Parts: sequence; C-alpha cells; structure tokens
Amino acid sequence: MFKTLMVAMAGLGLSAVVSAQEVVEGQHYELLDSPVETHVEDGQIEVTEVFWFGCPHCYRLQTPVNEWYETLEDDVSVVKMPATMGGDWNTHATAFYAAESLGIEEELHADFFNAIHQEDQSLTEPDDIAAFFANYGVSEEEAKKR
Repeated sequence: MFKTLMVAMAGLGLSAVVSAQEVVEGQHYELLDSPVETHVEDGQIEVTEVFWFGCPHCYRLQTPVNEWYETLEDDVSVVKMPATMGGDWNTHATAFYAAESLGIEEELHADFFNAIHQEDQSLTEPDDIAAFFANYGVSEEEAKKR
C-alpha cells in the first residue's frame, strides 16, 4: 500500500515533495485502488523521475531533486525515465538509454543537461552525441552502435 502511495506522489509535481510539505491524502494525492507496476524488489519504494534533457524546468530541478534523493531511506529506489514525445525528446531518450547500456549514464547525466542548457549544445545529432560520449571513455564508434 505504501508503494502505491509513493507512485501516486511521484505523479504530483516534484516541487511539493522537494519543499517538504506535509502530504495529505485527498488533497495532494489519491490512493489508487490497485497498485501500479514497479521495477523494484518487494519491500522497496520506487520513485520514478520522468525528465527530458531539453526541458529547462527539468534542468532547474536537478539540484533540489538530487539533494532530496540524498535524504531518502535505503528502501527507496529512484528510477530515471526519459520522456518521449517525438523529435528531440526521442533522440535524447535514446542517448539516455545508450549511456545506460554503456555504463556511463550516472556519470554523464548532469553533464548532458549542462551541455544543453549552459553550453547551448543541442545534442540531437548522432555524431554530436557520439562525440559527447567520447568524453566518458566510449569510442564514437561504440556510441553510435547503441
């Protein structure tokens, strides 16, 4: 039942969770009749972070969300899920999953956001993404295979 509650809370704005408000059933969330499928072991609570690397709001939320993650108990698992709504969204999601399969996603995540929002890189072309991945010890050729 608590898992269901946490999944429902994840659907609310992260701002409510980050600001550490008291969360009240019926006001801030609705308890679901049936549990939502999760991807964590029994006894774990799943928090799913849905984001798009190109989203300025997701970018600005990275610091407070990461600070909140550091306060979570051991029974909470965070699952990152890139949003896919076509075009650059899908390209960035593909880059996320490629980085994950190459074992560099955790190291690359914040830098990918920074490259887009601070350095004005679009990172929407395979060659540009492969060159970016090369900064993490992955050959451009290997990056393009993923």
